[in-house]
Amino acid sequence: SPSKAAASLETSVHSLGLLHLLSVQAEVAGDVEDERAALFSAVGQLLLGGDAAQLQMAPRLLVDLCKKYTELASMLRVPLKGIAPLQAAAGKLCDDPSGDSSMADGRALTPMDCDVLQLCLLGQHYSSARRHIEALDVYGVDPVRTLLTALDHVKYWYYGGMVWAGLKDWGRAVASFKIAVTAPASAVSAVVVEAYKKMVLCCLLKSGTKPLLPSYTAGCVVRHLKQSQGVRGYDALAAKFQEDDLNALNLEVETKDFHAQLVKDKNLGLARQAVHALTERRILKLTTCFVAVSLEDIAKQVGLDGGASEAEALVVRMVARKLVNASIDASSGMVRFSDAAVGLEGSAGNLTILSELRVATESVVDLTARVEALDIALSKSPAILKLGLGRVGSAVHGGGYGGHPSDEYPEEIAMAEDFANYGGGSNLI
Repeated sequence: SPSKAAASLETSVHSLGLLHLLSVQAEVAGDVEDERAALFSAVGQLLLGGDAAQLQMAPRLLVDLCKKYTELASMLRVPLKGIAPLQAAAGKLCDDPSGDSSMADGRALTPMDCDVLQLCLLGQHYSSARRHIEALDVYGVDPVRTLLTALDHVKYWYYGGMVWAGLKDWGRAVASFKIAVTAPASAVSAVVVEAYKKMVLCCLLKSGTKPLLPSYTAGCVVRHLKQSQGVRGYDALAAKFQEDDLNALNLEVETKDFHAQLVKDKNLGLARQAVHALTERRILKLTTCFVAVSLEDIAKQVGLDGGASEAEALVVRMVARKLVNASIDASSGMVRFSDAAVGLEGSAGNLTILSELRVATESVVDLTARVEALDIALSKSPAILKLGLGRVGSAVHGGGYGGHPSDEYPEEIAMAEDFANYGGGSNLI
């Protein structure tokens, strides 16, 4: 049997043979938990200790086996145990002993990266997912080498958005979901639709506004999002948020038919956070109108059913999160707002800002160099040069190009332009 044959082989020496045997065993594996656990352990050992050069001889088998390994980790309820082997497999798939790689300054995105984030989300281990994302700067893809598909690319950014949402980093969540929604497409994916729904809610939490789709979004995606009944509820929710209608927003989330849709989409938690965010925004508006205001007045103007006690608890939480600078006089029940900058604590705060500014500046300089290199590469591309000549001929004959770039350009050109637009990398904001 494949399992007995695999047990007699040494992982580092017979990696290719083990890959074939374990792939067959994964196809015929039964429903017995002990068999699944044994297969899970054997595959994990291969991914960790296998020889990269041998594994690269059968990339399709490696990618498919990693998918099965991810399923086993989910079925056995041990998602965290599968993270390290999948990370090792991703590195080995892109490993180039000769040093001649299309991603000279870092490895390309692989299907295993999607699997890693999926297991991190299943295990609710957001810190591991964050480290994985930040360690992988995505500036390009190499589908020939890694067998990455368009769906894998979209799923990676969708899962990444869920990770940042779980960490309450709404800016990066919106940016990740946006990349998933605006990826070049000739048909609409269910992943794209779900990414848009979460992007709407995260955008409300970040800036209080509904996100606008950029002009380079695929036409089929834009049309579907406008016509989809399941998406309209999210757009209506965003409209009520922007109208500052707290009662209507809360009614929509908790009692109307849309509540069932939120539960089905597993977005009820985000929607409730949006309701809470609108309450906090109302308090922030009071800071521009009053220097001092009673807790009772805050409760009335914001619309808190719990009265002064709920208002006090909310203000305390906002002060702790450094959303507002205020002090509460318990004896008089008054809240005094201060104009001092929130979150700055003397020289320590200044050093933190300088450090963040230095990192951001270095990121911008690096991105500028990448964009310039991409511009030079595209200007030398035969496909781009041919397209330019075609445009000149079209202009001479009175024609023109219309629609989305991916409707006219070859797929690889549209993908290259999208990575230039997105800026790539894990530093999304």
